[in-house]
Amino acid sequence: MCPTSRPTAAAPWNSTCGCPGPPPGTVRPRWCSSCTAAPGAWGAATTWACAPGNGRRGPSPASARFPAPLDDLRAALRWLALRDGELGVDTGRTVVWGDSAGGHLASLLALGEPGPAGAVIWYGPSDLTTRRGHFTPEDPATPEARLLGAAPAAVPERAEAASPLAQVASGAPPFLLAHGDADTLVDHSHSASLAAALQRAGAGAELWTVPGAGHAWGGLDDAEVESIFTRSPDFARGRAGL
Repeated sequence: MCPTSRPTAAAPWNSTCGCPGPPPGTVRPRWCSSCTAAPGAWGAATTWACAPGNGRRGPSPASARFPAPLDDLRAALRWLALRDGELGVDTGRTVVWGDSAGGHLASLLALGEPGPAGAVIWYGPSDLTTRRGHFTPEDPATPEARLLGAAPAAVPERAEAASPLAQVASGAPPFLLAHGDADTLVDHSHSASLAAALQRAGAGAELWTVPGAGHAWGGLDDAEVESIFTRSPDFARGRAGL
């Protein structure tokens, strides 16, 4: 997601924003009409240019195992930086945004070097090493296990490297972490723990707990979902200096 009335800032969205993403393993920025369809939420004077970044997926062949999907997103940022003049974007004001598994990868991207200006993360896993909710690191059949190529408990170093919570350090960018307290797929504690770690490191972390919301905002009415879509770009605009 990228703000501009002329494209001035760049921000990859990792997962779903209503934009059709490029084929897996490729990166291609595009102007996304759905990102400008609600002026009340996205800003009447500011358009948002989306650069969807899809990391490799699949039933976890070796080529798609971690860190391959994260490498793809890092390549996306490099691609944008190399073409910022051509595209008319300012990659120094990048805000990454993702939800669920995309939020997990966006968190890792934001905590790497060079970091973006900010991160908006919706109900993303932050810790692949600890039992949380229904997740157990000993289970080889979880999505986390498929990402790592084995049960997280069987590959502890890889699980730690894939855990945003373990990557928090001073200098991390500001985060907006939005998570429903009724999420049974990714436990709310993932966002709560990440927010606390970021705050201890001196980063500007804002935890937004959405009462009664399940995964993907299940259980909310349209007005409640709209409020989430309003607050998130407001945060992104602030980080991008707009």
